[in-house]
Amino acid sequence: MALENYFDALLSVVGGIPTTMALALLSFAIGMGLGSILLLVRFFLPKPLSWFASAYVEAFRGTPLLVQIFIIYFGVGDSSRTTA
Repeated sequence: MALENYFDALLSVVGGIPTTMALALLSFAIGMGLGSILLLVRFFLPKPLSWFASAYVEAFRGTPLLVQIFIIYFGVGDSSRTTA
């Protein structure tokens, strides 16, 4: 009886693999695109835009990932709620 529960859980986990892979590939593509754009801005555009791109990169590199997740979850998540 308990062994059937394990198989059901395993099937649920295996069923999520395609979604996980799709999200990973999408994140990789977005990261590469944004990184390439910031690289070009930092090296080939005027100084004010270069400084902005450098500040953006350093802000993300200088904060821990958990802090970024909290800011996105609580900050962006709360801003999407509307009051009636």
